[in-house]
Amino acid sequence: MATDPWTQAQVDRLGGKNIDELLDLWGQTIDPVAARLGLGPQGSACQLVFDALTHEHDIRGALGEADSRTGDLAFEVAMGFLTTTGDQIIRQTGMPAVRLTTPTIGTVQLGDPHTARGQVALNVSDFEALRALGGRRSVRQLLALPWHGDPTNLLPAFSNDAIRPPNDDLVED
Repeated sequence: MATDPWTQAQVDRLGGKNIDELLDLWGQTIDPVAARLGLGPQGSACQLVFDALTHEHDIRGALGEADSRTGDLAFEVAMGFLTTTGDQIIRQTGMPAVRLTTPTIGTVQLGDPHTARGQVALNVSDFEALRALGGRRSVRQLLALPWHGDPTNLLPAFSNDAIRPPNDDLVED
């Protein structure tokens, strides 16, 4: 997980570069990173895809370019990572189970409804599921999603060492 000092170090190191210089640096690192993806555990590679897709959508939002949000393999991998991780967190902590439904993934069960303390359901767009589960919605926005049941006891799943919701609402078109 990135810390504020780590993030500041990246800004200090790269903040003076223009977009072409940044793209050149990125181009130089793509092949070595891609080669390393095959060496690590599958979960790590999936997390890298999720992280990259999350930041791609951050950049797209900043540029007002909202195209190609969910129609590719990166989205499928990212959602697989999020649902697998969410399922593990819910099972380990005994939080309420979640029945998540989106147009692309259909319905998935996160957590064991037989052993969890309650169950809630959420039916949202693919993009909203990616952004909400991926730490891009404030607590207020998370609670305002169209839940069936009380999601309050799920908030620790959205605010932990790996995911920190923003303090302010993030509104994306």
